[in-house]
Amino acid sequence: EAEDAAMADVGLRFGSRVRVTRAAAGIEYGPGPGPKRKEALGGAMRAYGMCVAETPGGGAGVEFFVADDRGRVLRGARYGAAPLPRAFSVCDALDAGSAAAPPPRLATTSLDLNPATTLLSAAGRAESSSAPRLLLAAHEGGAVALYRSDRSLALRRWDGFATGSVVAVRWSLARPSLFFALDDACVVFAFDLLAADPAAPAHFEAFGAKEKIVSLELAAAGAPGRDEPGQHLMCLGYDDGRVDVHAIAPEFARVTPEEVRALEAMLA
Repeated sequence: EAEDAAMADVGLRFGSRVRVTRAAAGIEYGPGPGPKRKEALGGAMRAYGMCVAETPGGGAGVEFFVADDRGRVLRGARYGAAPLPRAFSVCDALDAGSAAAPPPRLATTSLDLNPATTLLSAAGRAESSSAPRLLLAAHEGGAVALYRSDRSLALRRWDGFATGSVVAVRWSLARPSLFFALDDACVVFAFDLLAADPAAPAHFEAFGAKEKIVSLELAAAGAPGRDEPGQHLMCLGYDDGRVDVHAIAPEFARVTPEEVRALEAMLA
């Protein structure tokens, strides 16, 4: 009887045993569950990357964005239903206009959420948790798409700038209107949404020779201040295990309130 009692006890007394049981299951994302979801996703699907963020409105909720092998971005939530829309695409196959062509089936290779949860926070003003997020998605065919989290279709798309596939895309940690894209030819491109020609890269630089760059990450070092201006870094990872760290030029790491207001007006 003592042994049976210990097995039933979940650890409330000395010497008792604890049973480990599975208390979690897979989390659904994208369209709702059931046959319609499978049909909407086109059968089996493979995930290529994921971004995680707090659910709009605060609290302990978490939502995530998943890159799939059909060129889309799907959205899910850790608890409850994810906010709408739950799927993002670069174009609409039913649109009779310029987006009438079927969506590309090339995989989404990289995702990144704008680090400024709201555009106001970049200027040091009060945040509004209900503001939409900005999401970048890179595609295998050499394209980058810009999304707002409250709209299912891309706001803008960059095509033809890379010689091959886009390996990684990252928002600038300092300027909410600037992002970097790495292609499989080891070239890093910088795009500015507020440039006179936002479709053309504001700057590009080639790295590597025989080795291939397989990852790109950004970091901020040092606390900005009067005596410590801080430094913004770009880390490049090569397929042979080497990692290079580069300092980002000041013109790509400086933001003004006017720039933030212009970006807010453009995306309104």
